[in-house]
Amino acid sequence: TELDSSDNTDSATVDAQAIDLAISKAVDNTAPNLGDNVSFTLTVSNTGPDAATNVVVTDQLPAGFTFVSSDGNYDASTGLWTVGSLASGASATLTIVATTTDSSAVTNTASVTAVQTELDSSDNTDSATVDAQAIDLALSKTVDNASPNLGDNVTFTLTVANTGPDAATNVVVTDQLLAGFTFVSSDGSYNATTGLWTVGSLASGASATLTIVATTTDSSAVTNTASVTADQTELDSSDNTDSATVDAQAIDLALSKTVDNASPNLGDNVSFTLTVSNTGPDAATNVVVTDPLPAGFTFVSSDGSYNSTTGLWTVGSLASGASATLTIVATTTDSSAVTNTASVTADQTELDSSDNTDSATVDAQAIDLALSKTVDNAAPNLGDNVSFTLTVNNTGPDTATNVVVTDQLPAGFTFVSSDGSYNATTGLWTV
Repeated sequence: TELDSSDNTDSATVDAQAIDLAISKAVDNTAPNLGDNVSFTLTVSNTGPDAATNVVVTDQLPAGFTFVSSDGNYDASTGLWTVGSLASGASATLTIVATTTDSSAVTNTASVTAVQTELDSSDNTDSATVDAQAIDLALSKTVDNASPNLGDNVTFTLTVANTGPDAATNVVVTDQLLAGFTFVSSDGSYNATTGLWTVGSLASGASATLTIVATTTDSSAVTNTASVTADQTELDSSDNTDSATVDAQAIDLALSKTVDNASPNLGDNVSFTLTVSNTGPDAATNVVVTDPLPAGFTFVSSDGSYNSTTGLWTVGSLASGASATLTIVATTTDSSAVTNTASVTADQTELDSSDNTDSATVDAQAIDLALSKTVDNAAPNLGDNVSFTLTVNNTGPDTATNVVVTDQLPAGFTFVSSDGSYNATTGLWTV
């Protein structure tokens, strides 16, 4: 028989601790530009049923990110966020700011642990992937003719290529035509007023080409530069700009033509001197003087590369500031005034054509003199006086100069008198 049964029974209570932690990790921008900052947000929650103690989140930033800042008890060197205790139903949040340093996709993973038994560990880890965008655009600019004639059209070809690794968006090429060019046309979405070529998007490995036609308006060398931009980070900007220089060719040729005797006698030789000079600003090539001798002259000789059949003097090239001279000798064959005209041409644009032609007029002198002589009495008595009348006429076409009549009285006459400038001794009448 139990004297006291009150202490025959005893109990012990066990409250086994268990938790259900869950972590989520998100990033504010999964495709930032390389070098941009991103914000990772980590949220850890405890759905119980018990409180979690010594809660620690491990989030070591991988290569591809550089730590900037955090708003919680986060150690960037260890990657540990010491949360501490979380009651059942409680949660905690951490924000980590980091700079992207890798243009490939980088996954950042976080995990959470605590002292208590984890009822469901499947949600104790979470990740966020960031693919920082980067491109390598290259721009080339060429011109079909770097030395056109002033006033000619030239064609600029622009090619922009993207070697990636990512697609480029909002690709814009700036190519403002400078003074020295006048826009003619283009084959793409080019705005000649703003100088902008809106390319749009370029996938990695893709390229686009634009052609711009412009007229040259400046005879000095003009460099036209284009550049390209896009939304993404540029890995190598050294090839984002290119230039093409156009030196439009222009010359100022001047031709002078003189003759050594503008009033020779018909049948005499005259010498024409032609001088062609180039005051630039550029060298003149294929310089040719055209000087066909007109009717009224017969070619005799020249001292240069002159072809009397074609009338062409092939000068060749003349540097800026240079000149060349030609002499043509010809015989006059026409007694009327004859004008001989020469002109000069070259390959380049002529700045002032008013002095590209010059003339020399030769009026070869010729006359037609006629002399008549009469006597008043052809049968006088011996010893009588007789009167001789001499008349000289010039029917031209030109004026006769230094006209002299020779009338030497022969034996049988004795000079008595004359009414003009007659010299009885020499027999000369100086008309």
